[in-house]
Amino acid sequence: DAAYAALTDGDVAVRLGAVYALVELADEWLGEASLPVGVRRGHVQGVIDRLCAYLRSPLSTAADNGAVGAGVEEEGRIQRAIVEEIHRRVQHPVASAEGVSLAGTWSGFAFNFSGTVFVCTVNFTGSRWEHEVDFSDCIFMRDALFSCSVFTGTANFTHSTYRALADFSESLYQDAAYFGGCTWGGAVNFSGCTFRAGAYFLGCRYGADTVCSFASTVVMMYSAYRGAFTATGCTFAGDADLSSSAYYGPASLRGCVFLADAWLGGGSWGGRTVFSGSVFEGAADFSGAAYLADAI
Repeated sequence: DAAYAALTDGDVAVRLGAVYALVELADEWLGEASLPVGVRRGHVQGVIDRLCAYLRSPLSTAADNGAVGAGVEEEGRIQRAIVEEIHRRVQHPVASAEGVSLAGTWSGFAFNFSGTVFVCTVNFTGSRWEHEVDFSDCIFMRDALFSCSVFTGTANFTHSTYRALADFSESLYQDAAYFGGCTWGGAVNFSGCTFRAGAYFLGCRYGADTVCSFASTVVMMYSAYRGAFTATGCTFAGDADLSSSAYYGPASLRGCVFLADAWLGGGSWGGRTVFSGSVFEGAADFSGAAYLADAI
């Protein structure tokens, strides 16, 4: 209880100390063999919930507007400490023989980061999340790094804003992944991703270059791409819906394989658009599309 109180009431040093004390307490509970597994897990989940609740607590509106004052810098230090401690526990220092991220001691717990304004770099590279994870309605002021990760539960990133690099490359999503309504202000990388239960990008806005590679059902309709869009060599194992979207820069879907139906109509393609070498094994609908430059 004292650590919980210090997390919200103390100065920066006290709050940082509270973060490390709570994390250490959770680790001790996990190793307490005298307690039933359910009791141990309940205590650890309680710590995780408190840490995530701290991250979700409101920041100064200056942070939302992009200004970083002394208070926000202090909050960034505490956020960074929480993110780093969680990151250490949702990954294993050694990958499997296949190079897949192994579970960390906290990988099997639920995480709710929804609505957090992250003023620090968020680095969860190489993580494994075995329960649902919620990053919906977040604002990432700095880089958001999720590459080489495994999501075995539902991954919810809907309606979030990314103001710098967003890297989700080479990740595996075993359950549904939701990215609808996001705004991507910096470069975006989804290359080499595998979505086994569908990827949903409905109504997104991309302000810079976008690189994608999918191996599942993909819904990306009603989106806007301000920079280059690259999905060269993708295999779409399920239905691919990229309809009714606006591509302001060049777009490359060269050498793609669409194993199911593909919807690419109703949108506008403002730059050079390349489909050459692609294979459509299901129905392909390009109706109503407007090509304002070369389309090959």
